[in-house]
Amino acid sequence: MKEKARVRSVVLCGAPRWLDAVERALAPLGIEVVARRLQLAQALAALDRHEPEVLIAATDAADGFAWVRRARERLPALKVIALVPSPEDAASALDAGASAAILTPEGQRDLVALTVREAWEVSDPRFLG
Repeated sequence: MKEKARVRSVVLCGAPRWLDAVERALAPLGIEVVARRLQLAQALAALDRHEPEVLIAATDAADGFAWVRRARERLPALKVIALVPSPEDAASALDAGASAAILTPEGQRDLVALTVREAWEVSDPRFLG
């Protein structure tokens, strides 16, 4: 059986427990978390340093979706999965260049790890056989 290529990812979120859950969910898919960051400036530096294929970012209008746009400008092929608190924020994230937006009501971020895993698995051709 042919070994799947590793996929590099950066995960941006301020909740350490959630970061752990996402990392555990992605590992079986061959998605390596190369950087886990709590601040936007650190995450941008990690994007420059690691050039990942995917960015999973818990963000909202307060953080400014311009940040998503800047990340995509730096790495045009970057897939951005935005985890957002409202439908309005989902629309803004997609407008800013996110590949997908997943609603994550407060207190449910542990459940989102599975959703991210499923979304990535079906959207990446490396997982289609």
